[in-house]
Amino acid sequence: TDNKSFLGFSDDFGENWDTLPIPLLPDIGEGDIYPTVIALSPIFDTDQEIYIGTRTHGVLQTLDGGINWHRAVDVPHAEKITSIVTSPNYANDKTVFAANKSGEVWRTQNGGSNWTRIGIDSIVTQGKLSYMWIAISPQFATDHLVLIGTNNGIYRSANGGNSWKPFLHKHVGPATVIQQIEFSPTFAQDRTVFATVRGKGLYRLI
Repeated sequence: TDNKSFLGFSDDFGENWDTLPIPLLPDIGEGDIYPTVIALSPIFDTDQEIYIGTRTHGVLQTLDGGINWHRAVDVPHAEKITSIVTSPNYANDKTVFAANKSGEVWRTQNGGSNWTRIGIDSIVTQGKLSYMWIAISPQFATDHLVLIGTNNGIYRSANGGNSWKPFLHKHVGPATVIQQIEFSPTFAQDRTVFATVRGKGLYRLI
């Protein structure tokens, strides 16, 4: 079977694209690799690191700009990866978070060499899960703030993912489906976060 999975690169704002195939990895799972989410190192120009979440092959990482790939062996590959995000301070802390459709959240703090599941007892999802969204504060190096959107509202960590508490708000949780969370680019000044809640719309949290 031909591999139909590719990663596209553009250096002119999308006017032109180059593509690199993602090779088959039969030792992980059969069939083509279908990326679902992507996260680049903030210093990609120098380290060439990319992480992708996939439908059935877990988390993959490249250290050479997409030529060679390897799997994060600690992260299960049976469930689709729904969100993956690198720390804004990745050059120093080597931290990446990933979440899957089972409601599991995983973290590496050594550039992908090892991953640990976090929030096992404190991030509580409900029933069948479709959405998991991770957002990291632009000031993560100093505030260590991470938010997780689930089908049971938003969970908040102020220590880089070591512990979590539900974000209690009448419109965004608990018992609401969070489809996306984004920090304001000027979060250090305005302390603003935006969240999309299924069936309710967009909310600004200050």
